[in-house]
Amino acid sequence: MSRSLTVSELNRAIQLQPAVFKRPLKQRLVKLSVWTCFASFTVYCLAELGFFDAHMIWAGVKKLSGVVSFMLPPAAHGRLLDFIRAIFETLGMAFLGTLLAALLALPMGFLGSKNIIGNAIFHFGLRRVFDFIRGIDALIWA
Repeated sequence: MSRSLTVSELNRAIQLQPAVFKRPLKQRLVKLSVWTCFASFTVYCLAELGFFDAHMIWAGVKKLSGVVSFMLPPAAHGRLLDFIRAIFETLGMAFLGTLLAALLALPMGFLGSKNIIGNAIFHFGLRRVFDFIRGIDALIWA
């Protein structure tokens, strides 16, 4: 069980290691000036690239509103039930894919452990196969 420090122990620690508890003013000013220069340079670059141009921002908001108007609500034109069925079909595929992945991952996890596979060469090769499978992006599998 841990105990808390007393005030005298804390004061003693501050006396022994003052740099840990309060950095010198010069060091704090250097750090502040570096971060100020970095932030200023970032704002300058964004301004030079036209990031703060009100006309561009307004044009972007107009385009964004156009995209959102196409999405919400969808123009069903009498096919709302087809859309709902497709949504549930997608959710079902995601659920089944996750379930199958979990069912396959359990035995593969046991196969990848050293105490199950005693042969070092086979274990090494199997782990590299697992690394290859894990390296393939999930979107490709989907």
